[in-house]
Amino acid sequence: MISIVLFLSVSYFTKTMQESFSMTQDGPDYDMSVLFNGHYESEAKQAFEKITELDGVTERIIMQDFTFVSQIDEAKVPDSVRNYVIHSENGKIKFQVILHALDQSSLQAYAEQIGVNDDLLNQENKLPAIVINKNNYQDIEKKQYVKEKAVNVEVGDLLDLQYEDLDTGKIKDVNKVEIVALTDKQPMGLRKMISPGEIHVVVSEDTLNKLLAEHQNIIDESYYYLYLNSKDPIKTEEQVDEMNLSIQPSIYNVYHSRIQDEQMSRIIQVFVYGFVLLISAVSVANIFNTISTSIALRKREFAMLKSVGMTPKGFNKMLNYESIFYGMKALLYGLPISLVTMFLMYRSFSNSFAYRFNLPWGSLLVTVLGVFIIVGVTMLYSSSKVKKENIIDALKQENI
Repeated sequence: MISIVLFLSVSYFTKTMQESFSMTQDGPDYDMSVLFNGHYESEAKQAFEKITELDGVTERIIMQDFTFVSQIDEAKVPDSVRNYVIHSENGKIKFQVILHALDQSSLQAYAEQIGVNDDLLNQENKLPAIVINKNNYQDIEKKQYVKEKAVNVEVGDLLDLQYEDLDTGKIKDVNKVEIVALTDKQPMGLRKMISPGEIHVVVSEDTLNKLLAEHQNIIDESYYYLYLNSKDPIKTEEQVDEMNLSIQPSIYNVYHSRIQDEQMSRIIQVFVYGFVLLISAVSVANIFNTISTSIALRKREFAMLKSVGMTPKGFNKMLNYESIFYGMKALLYGLPISLVTMFLMYRSFSNSFAYRFNLPWGSLLVTVLGVFIIVGVTMLYSSSKVKKENIIDALKQENI
């Protein structure tokens, strides 16, 4: 029981500490970005094709960004978000929608990453979209880092898109996209800190073209981005500068600052997983030692049972049942105590980091399986030694 509580508590603590650290980091997850204004579509595509063919480029993603607005029903907006958004008179709340249109190869890679069939994003008779349903921001007043859903929507819901005409100042309808997937994973290039009242949506280029079919005038308000990772970001930047491009893009190299963030994250991970591994080893050794000692002290009892007619099959059956009862009783006491301990840790962390309390299902499953496996293996090992004992010698043995 103590081993279960110890393992689950440390696992939850290290996971929570790592998540809390990630909430404070807003560093980019790419080495370099290249930016073009939406007015230069052909120039951007030609430049991106040349850049991605450079030696050393290991990963890249191309996207076109648009900013829209959407009126969301107040009932679908989390309570923690309502204080930061604009309320309309018709019971709806105004959200800013940042639309990210990925090229086909980038879309396929992103869909595979989040476990979505990319065919869902290329349906001819629909305008499918993936909603990155999360807010991750710092509440200055409460001095907390908050992690929350952006909106309470479901797969199959429609999201209205509108845009503000800069010439007239009027809000005009664009179209509705259908939500085919919800995720908290972002494609490369997006900032990690997402403000309340902001929704990020990923679509295909085909969906974007359908949306803008009747609104070509807003293309100039968009931006083309290329985000990439490189074996040598400094050299790659020099190669881009030396290219004879018709339009010079904006280049931002974040390699040096990102390396510092990665080093800190790596230190945290080494500490976290090393700590969990150490506690796991202590727990396994503790269980093994306890059961082995218990079996060794019961040699006389086992010899007495065998002397009155217990068969080897019956002996094995008895030990199997004992293993099951050992595991069940340990879990019966250990799991509730562990859950209470984890919740108290959550309440402690919530003073500085606001996010939902989620049970660590992976650790719980590993614990349940691990207890029965360890107890079973230990029983087999210990009983194999007992079976070799001479019944008469064991009956003479006195345990102090």
